Amino acid sequence: MRVLVVNMLLLMLGGLRAQIVLKGKVKDVVSGKGVAFAAVGIHQKPLGVICNEEGVFIIKSGLTEQDDSLTVTAIGYKPRMVALTALVVDNPEGRIDLEPEAFKLPEVTVKSEKIYYKFLGTTKYSKSNCSGFVKNEDSWKGSESAILIKNEQPVLIEDFGFFVIRNTYEDSLTFRLMFYHKTADGKVGETFLQRPVIFKLKQSHGEFRMTLRDENIRVSGDFFVSLECLMDEMDISRFCYAGSYRQPSYIKASHFQRWTRVRGGGSDYNLKVSYSKE
Repeated sequence: MRVLVVNMLLLMLGGLRAQIVLKGKVKDVVSGKGVAFAAVGIHQKPLGVICNEEGVFIIKSGLTEQDDSLTVTAIGYKPRMVALTALVVDNPEGRIDLEPEAFKLPEVTVKSEKIYYKFLGTTKYSKSNCSGFVKNEDSWKGSESAILIKNEQPVLIEDFGFFVIRNTYEDSLTFRLMFYHKTADGKVGETFLQRPVIFKLKQSHGEFRMTLRDENIRVSGDFFVSLECLMDEMDISRFCYAGSYRQPSYIKASHFQRWTRVRGGGSDYNLKVSYSKE
């Protein structure tokens, strides 16, 4: 369960529309620690932010109405929606509890069949093609770049890799790796992750690989893999990675925007997977 503490300033204009500043912190009610990178936004509007590593967020908007609702989501927890007026009138401290999802991990049956390995996605990095992230209004945080992974059988994802062409930032960079179902019409669907996969990167050049076997990510059929930027700044002149010239890319500038398919320039992501033969 999580707690969201919100400090709000509402300046009513004509009784209908408000200039709003939301400042708060998402916490885990059990541990009391801030929940890193939870998503906080206005329901059914492309407006919201990703919390920082301590769970702190600030939303500023002049496009908010009194009957709007605030949504708070995080992988592994049930989403929650609360009316802004209810927060101001009935709950001035802005406390919102999120219930954890009850996931049942798939049972792993040990069989005698031999385990096979293969790579999905990019087979050769396009090291001369610099790819990066799209900036939203305030920062790059929450910007994502995804590609479609063709997959014909049930697999376990063993590790993930991509190639850093340039990184001149002195501090470690933070990313979230995301996996999504493919919808019937070929679009990016909902995530099938049960817990977040967040990692840090500091290397200035070369291939980066991350082991994922312990995450127990299993998937059948085609799916999307995405890299989400969790940094306020991620200028392509300072950080970029290999991207295909022909691979279609699916991008969005923030967590609350829709995916857009872009021809060419798709990210060069690489997945090692394992599988067994009947």
